[in-house]
Amino acid sequence: MTIKKLAAEDISFPSFDIGDSADGDVFSFSSHQRARDALELGLGIDGPHFNIFVLGDPRSGRLSSTVEFIKTSAKTMKPAADWVYLNNFQKESEPHPYTLPAGIGYEFSKALAATIEQLTVAMRDAFGGDDMKQQLQEAAAGRTSDIQGEVDALRETARSRGFDIIQTDNGTSIAAIDDDGNPVPPAEMSAEQQQAAQQYGPDLAQALTGIMAKAAENQAALQQALDVMARDMLDQVCAPILDAMAEQYGSYPGLAGWFVEFRADIVENYKVFLAETPSDLPADMQPGTRYAVNLLSDNRATTGAPVIVEPNPTYQNLFGQLQYRQSEQGYATDFTLIQSGALHRANGGVLVLTGRYGC
Repeated sequence: MTIKKLAAEDISFPSFDIGDSADGDVFSFSSHQRARDALELGLGIDGPHFNIFVLGDPRSGRLSSTVEFIKTSAKTMKPAADWVYLNNFQKESEPHPYTLPAGIGYEFSKALAATIEQLTVAMRDAFGGDDMKQQLQEAAAGRTSDIQGEVDALRETARSRGFDIIQTDNGTSIAAIDDDGNPVPPAEMSAEQQQAAQQYGPDLAQALTGIMAKAAENQAALQQALDVMARDMLDQVCAPILDAMAEQYGSYPGLAGWFVEFRADIVENYKVFLAETPSDLPADMQPGTRYAVNLLSDNRATTGAPVIVEPNPTYQNLFGQLQYRQSEQGYATDFTLIQSGALHRANGGVLVLTGRYGC
């Protein structure tokens, strides 16, 4: 190495201009000017794939001073967006991520939770009202009156031949009866009853089977009709609540389409709102979970860009993790159990990682 002669003024102690301000930090020293320039350059670059490495002796203040400098600079940066996860009703294993302005994510999560409570109250009031009960009774009566008439006619025919329609643990069947109208076990049937059973039994049983099949078809049609009535009721009762929510938040990117799926899923699964004990439902079908907002990144209290310090940069701490809940089938999870990592929380801001503890 070549020896170079230095002037005394070139090797003096670090100095800084005191000035009139009460503020000051280590980067005000002349010896840290290059470090300050490097930080300002790095923080001024608006793009990915750029990192700043800060080196220094232990307990030299390299971490605390650097973080304080970054936080001061970050207050003048563009505010970072919130990120939320919402249920993907078409494929629940792949929830939808959405970006919202800072603070809107928290506001949206509270508003959606309040909407679910409003829908629950509105649906229970509507289904428990006298008008809805009368409509259900009229629909059921219209479907069952014809079946009951056929059953009564078949019973009259069966009794004229010494038989009756009875209800057992195994279902509805045709049985021989005595003079008092009580069923006679097959082993105790008289020869005359056995002959009548061979002569009339097959036709009576076939007629009963046809009536039961028709009753099952009517029951399915009735259930379908009740579902149509329920959907019509939902449009009348719940539409104002859903429309208000969609109008307030549907303008944010992607949410207009999600609100369409949200509305369709509520109509399809309206019965979960009527459950007396929602906690008895599967976790992914409970309204408070199915229609929840997972606020992955919340910047409502952040001024400017977020500055996240991660002293233990493990995989889970950086990239987040998926938690599980115990159920009767084992362990289950859903989009509400996705936990954010430091990279999520620092998105749009600055992430500070330490190579080891201590500063």
